[in-house]
Amino acid sequence: MRFCPGRPLNNRGRGQALISRFSLVCVLAVAFGATMSFDVCAQSKPDGGHGNAQASKPTPPPKSRMTPLQRLMKDGVPANSTERARLRDNLYALLATAAEKKAAKKITSALQRVWLTSGSDTVDLLMLRAIKAQKGKKPAVSLKLFDAVVDLAPDYAEGWNRRAYLYYKQRNYHAAAGDLRRTLALDPKHYRALSGLGTILTESGDEAGALKVYERLIDVNPNAPGAQSTYKELKRKVEGRGI
Repeated sequence: MRFCPGRPLNNRGRGQALISRFSLVCVLAVAFGATMSFDVCAQSKPDGGHGNAQASKPTPPPKSRMTPLQRLMKDGVPANSTERARLRDNLYALLATAAEKKAAKKITSALQRVWLTSGSDTVDLLMLRAIKAQKGKKPAVSLKLFDAVVDLAPDYAEGWNRRAYLYYKQRNYHAAAGDLRRTLALDPKHYRALSGLGTILTESGDEAGALKVYERLIDVNPNAPGAQSTYKELKRKVEGRGI
């Protein structure tokens, strides 16, 4: 039976025509060293026939399953104050249970990033300039800038903490202790403020007060450098006096 263009075929004719075409395709495929199955598989791969190249790439865990450190590395410090406080508290919880100093160091580095984020571009800029002036041994300039920070953002704990350190370097221990207490009122687990206050109390002879501060410090950051040995020494002295 011949195929005539323009002439409708019956069902039997259509079937024979399809069989003839399929036979021709198979002959051509064999001639060119190809197979139908290969062509189908190649077309079905979205990566252009490179196998599982895309599937082999590691996919990040869902955001809900990320640790605070993973979230911080991925998204940075949250701009929202509530989310920032939640992240800070989660990092403190990790710090309190860190088994090794290496793990604790990563957490403290993350916390310091959170501390330096006030939520205000103006305050953040003043902080950076104040710290730069302090490192450049320009204490007068640094103090003015820290004064501006605490005036503009009295609820920003790190502003008080940084100014306290500057006061301490200037041997103004009374002012430093006042700023550290203000820091701890805003952020009771600020381990650097606890360490600074404990140092000032120890140097001023208030060993009983320093002992209480170091107890809090160890609860917050058990791996704080020198905290454990200082605590034991203070405890020995205080308990030796029967206090």
